[in-house]
Amino acid sequence: MKRLLLSILLLGLIAVAAVTPYLFGMEAERIFGQQMSLIDSSNKISVVDSRFQRGWFSSAAETTLTLRGRDISVIAEHSIEHGPFPISNPLGYLASLRPLQALINTALTLPGIRASGKDQPLGTLITTINIDGTTETLVDIPAADAQLAEAATVAWESIHGTIEFEPADASWQGVIEMGGFDWAQRESSVNLGESKLTFRTFPGRTGLAMGQSTLTTDTLTARMPDSDHRFESSNVTIDSTATEQGRTVEYKLAGSFSSALLPDLELSDAIWHFSAQNLDLDTLTELNKLGVDSAVPLNKMLTLVSKRSAGMDSGLTMQTESGPFAATARLRLTGSGNTSNPLALIGALDGDIVLDFPAAIAEMAARVAVERELPDRVNGSPEQPNPPQDNARFMADAVSARIQSWLDGNLLTRVGDGYRFNASVRGGSFSINGKPFNLLSLLR
Repeated sequence: MKRLLLSILLLGLIAVAAVTPYLFGMEAERIFGQQMSLIDSSNKISVVDSRFQRGWFSSAAETTLTLRGRDISVIAEHSIEHGPFPISNPLGYLASLRPLQALINTALTLPGIRASGKDQPLGTLITTINIDGTTETLVDIPAADAQLAEAATVAWESIHGTIEFEPADASWQGVIEMGGFDWAQRESSVNLGESKLTFRTFPGRTGLAMGQSTLTTDTLTARMPDSDHRFESSNVTIDSTATEQGRTVEYKLAGSFSSALLPDLELSDAIWHFSAQNLDLDTLTELNKLGVDSAVPLNKMLTLVSKRSAGMDSGLTMQTESGPFAATARLRLTGSGNTSNPLALIGALDGDIVLDFPAAIAEMAARVAVERELPDRVNGSPEQPNPPQDNARFMADAVSARIQSWLDGNLLTRVGDGYRFNASVRGGSFSINGKPFNLLSLLR
């Protein structure tokens, strides 16, 4: 009798051991599908194809992710080992007493994106689905480059980090580090040095992504199209936050950099912030579904800010070679109602914009204005390739005259050794530096 009971118990244990991996595979498929749905619904990324083939001890899956509105895709091939002890290393997990739901090895590929048309391997993700349903993904993407459409190229140094998923609130959080990144298209380019991204994001009530992130980079260099000028900065930090209250959304951006270099101007110790409050949640959710390059309907943009009487605040302080620079802006829509009439919105505006800056900034702005209006006189022309001999004196006189015209026209006022620009709007009435200003005068 004892032998029979022992045999039955042994058979029961074998049956449980055999069935458990299949059950864990079912749960792994459910969690995998949940993650794909969240990616597809809350970001600018579409899951255009997702296939899952479940086996007994292992499964296979493949997903194709596309940036909405752009012909850029990534293929992810997943090799999934079921728990509680994956077949590639069962004794290791058994000895460590760390059973799991599944172990997923993902290979990422850019399909036919290089100039040669060949697929570009990107790197690997190793995801552990824990017993409680939480996941942890290790990111390992080696340095590479790729040729994109429209003559754009990207190159990056090694990327690594960790991403965690919490199924209870469908949240993602992680830390991603990158050795460097370069993007170039024709004469435009953006270059990042060593960078780090930390984030936590979760879907709001309509699926719109909420949360916060922080990006730090030791250097940021940008070159704009149709210009030889470059912007260079160091020790850059950018913080972003999205929060949801009722049927409204608030976005906050803030950042700093220790130093920056513009043409003829050095900056340091910059701190800035921007926030947009009371944005309509439903309209924002609709706009989020548009492709990256899709045209944004004007009526939707106006509804976005008018439906809940949106507001905006921003500020910037920094040091220049010749003194401090400070800018603040505050705008509110008061009693605008749900309207898409631009004139009605102008009548509901209430706010101020104040700029305080040293003389060097005013001289730079005046010099740019003179160069645009009199390029031949300043830079020469095909008929007279060399600028006149008295060019420096002419430019100095023209810059002084331009600044004086701004003072005479009340666009600027003197404050100590610097200048101030102060624009206000109250119920559709505009004033500059305390004096009424007619917007229609700009059309003359």
